[in-house]
Amino acid sequence: MDTLPTSEVFKYFGLSDDTIDFVGHALALHRDDEYINKPARETIERIRLYVDSLARYQKSPYIYPLYGLGELPQAFARYPLFQQPPKHT
Repeated sequence: MDTLPTSEVFKYFGLSDDTIDFVGHALALHRDDEYINKPARETIERIRLYVDSLARYQKSPYIYPLYGLGELPQAFARYPLFQQPPKHT
């Protein structure tokens, strides 16, 4: 998958153009069509993340319907705190 283009994976499964657009943009959340000629690993990992999130959060793969939009700014504000190693004093 590190060298196989995404287009070959879609071709192997016989997906129509509409299905390819849906999978690439709605499931894998690619912004443009450049992913088609890139290695398939990233697209497959994005689709797997979508499926795992859907399994976890039930009705939607996105967290905002569960907690509401008001929690999003708080989550983004706290995000940098988890990106830095803890400081030991």
